[in-house]
Amino acid sequence: MKKIILILLGMLILSSSTPYSIKCYKCRKAGVHAIANRSFADEYSGRPDPDYCIYRCQYGHKLYVNYDTGDKK
Repeated sequence: MKKIILILLGMLILSSSTPYSIKCYKCRKAGVHAIANRSFADEYSGRPDPDYCIYRCQYGHKLYVNYDTGDKK
């Protein structure tokens, strides 16, 4: 029984962080904690820099994050 609980707890912890969402660094400056989800629609419709993936938060911020280095615009 303990093994099952540990397995379920491990699955919950590992599934809580996905590569398709990040903390919005623009909201964090204002003291709000929001999650930005990857916006594939913006990426396919044409993006200014192909080295950056695009995220959008619930407050409308558009975030650009470099694939390789993690630099933010």
